Amino acid sequence: MRDDQMHDLLRRLEDDGGPDPAFAGALFDRLTAETATRAASGGRLLLLAAALLVILSAGLAMGSGIVRLPVVVEASPSATTLTANSTPTPTPAPEATPAGSSRTPTASPSPSADVGSSLIGRILAVRAAEVVVRAGPTLDGEEVTVLRNGQRMGVVGGPMLADGVEWYEVRIGPGDLSGWVAAGRDRDDLALVEDGAVAVSCDGDSCPEGSGVYVADLEEGLLAKVADEPMWVGVWSPDGTRLAVMSSAAAPGTVALLDPEGNPLGQRLSVPGLFAWSPDGTRMAWSTGNALVVTDAELNPIELLRMDATVRLPAWSPDGTRLAFVQRPCPECDAAGRLRPPGTIWVVDVDGTDLRPLGTAATDSVQWTPDGRYLAFSTYDGVSAGPDLSLLRLDDGTVTPSIAEGLATGWEFWSPDGTSLAYTALDGLTVAAGDGSDPRVLLELPAMTLPQLRWAPGGGHLLVEIIEDEGSSIKIVDTVSGDVREVLPDAPYFSVILWQPVLVPLP
Repeated sequence: MRDDQMHDLLRRLEDDGGPDPAFAGALFDRLTAETATRAASGGRLLLLAAALLVILSAGLAMGSGIVRLPVVVEASPSATTLTANSTPTPTPAPEATPAGSSRTPTASPSPSADVGSSLIGRILAVRAAEVVVRAGPTLDGEEVTVLRNGQRMGVVGGPMLADGVEWYEVRIGPGDLSGWVAAGRDRDDLALVEDGAVAVSCDGDSCPEGSGVYVADLEEGLLAKVADEPMWVGVWSPDGTRLAVMSSAAAPGTVALLDPEGNPLGQRLSVPGLFAWSPDGTRMAWSTGNALVVTDAELNPIELLRMDATVRLPAWSPDGTRLAFVQRPCPECDAAGRLRPPGTIWVVDVDGTDLRPLGTAATDSVQWTPDGRYLAFSTYDGVSAGPDLSLLRLDDGTVTPSIAEGLATGWEFWSPDGTSLAYTALDGLTVAAGDGSDPRVLLELPAMTLPQLRWAPGGGHLLVEIIEDEGSSIKIVDTVSGDVREVLPDAPYFSVILWQPVLVPLP
């Protein structure tokens, strides 16, 4: 993307009420001046401009980004897709008695017929209206929590057969939420999350076959063009079956829905800017001025509430029952060149009730942790290298400050199960435990390089685009071993890159 295009994009984000427009304008001018002083190239300016958007909206819109993958994906355990290396399947650990188990199971658990194809270390998604997490693998075991359609969890044990159903021991971070879930009588209450193909949006003279959308074959390192128009905004539904896209060729604020092959589904929405799918993929939410908008199951927009100041992009809770958003305190805070004071973090039920203020945030977005117990937000003093990431516990309002410091990028902080945290800072690409402890630098980065990061939907890997003066390279990093595999070494500059989630039946 050329410098004039980046300027234009930033100005569009301001007009659309995007993340921190005033601060973005001021910081953009500052970075432009610094770039000129250092005689940096146009590629470096692109890097810095992209960086300021990330810094100002660290953790923005989990799962949002530029359009991904209009290709067919078969929903079966043997589906062949354009995938990265699958998450490694470690040797199952010796079985332990579930912590907090309230009683002995009604039938002694025994390995199921599928125990040879262990899913330990993989990601499961809820595909029923709800499933109960229990302290032990039994239908009348103590209830730990209830998970709803679309929620993710990591497998740490099982499968086990008890009470006539198959059980998996699971954990959801960053806290200690764990227990056992049943796959259902027909084993269809849970689905395995696989890594689909990767698509990127390219705009400019450096694109292999002109501007448009390209699908990346990560095994062969090839790009195939699948659409002629680049996308400004695009978000996959959590099950990967519908794609909501805003094309640069469409009327401003028009979002179209596509099927996985890229075919229009015939429905269009009028959305002023960024938007987000609910975890179960049935509804969408966005903000417009002082209002928070949520659709019904047919995607008809309904104004949920109206505030007395600007409402920013809402974030869905993992169970889909609540929305969190940041409200800016005054209209003049949007004036160009003005550093805005912190905004107020609010949480509201999806029916518009129980609206509560919870604290303040420096940027326009918040992110839920996968266990739903915390809201992550950033603080920024305008002096340090980047914002710090803090956690607000929802049940008592306590704040854990700076679990990660000096962030450079953080598109999707937590792994799908919440047990790992990824970000880039001055030291390089860093992965830590879900609570920020035990950080490890997995990949040193060139100076002034601010990569895009995306977690693999199936967990265990990060997709990293490193932007440099002459172009970019795309790498896959194993977050356990630290192994790095370069898949597109000489790529052009891309917009936001995402992996498509693919839900398949249990093996």
